[in-house]
Amino acid sequence: MRRHSCFALLALCASTLAAADEFDSLLNQGRAAYDAADINTAAKFYEQACNAETMKAYVPARVAFCHHQLATIDSARNHDNDAERHYLLALESWKPAGGPYATSWCVTLLNLGDLYRRQRRLPEAERMLRQAADIAKTYEQQKPELHSESLSRLGVIYLEMSRIEQALGVLKDAVQRFATLKPAVPAEEAYAWNGLGMVQLGSGLEAEGEASLRRAVALATPVLGEDHPETAAYQTNLALALIVQGQFDRATTLLHRAKSVLETRSGPTDAGLGLVLAELSACASGQKKFGMAEEYAQQSLAILKRQPQSNPTAIALASVNLADVYLKSRRLDEAERLLTPAIATERQLVPGTRLLADGLRRLADLRAQQHSWQAAQDLYRESIGIYERRLGANSPVLAPALRGYADARRHAGASKAEVRVLESRAKAVSGSATRS
Repeated sequence: MRRHSCFALLALCASTLAAADEFDSLLNQGRAAYDAADINTAAKFYEQACNAETMKAYVPARVAFCHHQLATIDSARNHDNDAERHYLLALESWKPAGGPYATSWCVTLLNLGDLYRRQRRLPEAERMLRQAADIAKTYEQQKPELHSESLSRLGVIYLEMSRIEQALGVLKDAVQRFATLKPAVPAEEAYAWNGLGMVQLGSGLEAEGEASLRRAVALATPVLGEDHPETAAYQTNLALALIVQGQFDRATTLLHRAKSVLETRSGPTDAGLGLVLAELSACASGQKKFGMAEEYAQQSLAILKRQPQSNPTAIALASVNLADVYLKSRRLDEAERLLTPAIATERQLVPGTRLLADGLRRLADLRAQQHSWQAAQDLYRESIGIYERRLGANSPVLAPALRGYADARRHAGASKAEVRVLESRAKAVSGSATRS
């Protein structure tokens, strides 16, 4: 997501503080350079206006403004520790500056929350974003869109913390609020719809998830452009909605488009590209193109493991994808090497989620191929329980796990009647309509 600056609030800050002409001039020049993506020049102007010696004479609001702008420069340079330090110093000064600067205070909290999210420091991100939402709500008349935006950011954090019910409620609130804003803020509204779509997918609401993700792409494309990394990220998530519905050809088209954008705009080591490749692997596997699926999955895993800010959940997902290819090729030792640590990670980070259930089913398939029937039964049972709680008792997603469980029970000596019941249920749910 974009990092927010206080540029839009510059006139308010300057007039209220009766800023000196030189200070205003330096900030305006810094703003122009930042908008032109000339980060080094912007930094020079901000450092002149906000050097440590001159800031000693500034009132709290101007000190906060300086630290915030310096933090945005550090973030643009990926100097996260320095950015965090400046954001925290800004927060110390916004609070005594009071209500007139609540909007600026909220923007600093949003940016710091995003920084913590990138670093996978999710509890700290939640704390910053909850504060932002509270301040934005209290002072909503100053800048109404910040309340909607802070809720959308908070909802995505809940999603990443596997607090699905909270995520769903907060993101629904956010999109409803965005719909009432005049003027609209389509880029931020797209972020909220994307988050909502991912929550819906994780809850088995495939049709609603697809509709929400299409809405995100439709909002983002005109304002950001089809070749923007955020638009590509929303297209990647829309492709996931198609994959879970078995629409591999349509998903592949979207993913190749997103891959081209990310390779051009962000480079071959971008984390988003790693996720695109993971989904391309799933598409190729679904089309029984296993050699291609393996290649995509290996590339995905290599990119995700090289990230400076590791995302263990994404790495686990890519590992499960690659292990699935190995399972279908009966390369059991290679599948074992990937699945055992991946499932351990998912148990810790995403308990009770569809993601964990998918991984457990793959591990159960492995145990079945190894003829470890008791272990296979236990894993199938666990995955079925999660699917039922998360997606409902009649979700088509249950069918492979039920069929696997029936086979494991047969080999363990279960009665023919019990096995037939399981097979009949698998057949019934596999023929049911996708949940909407």
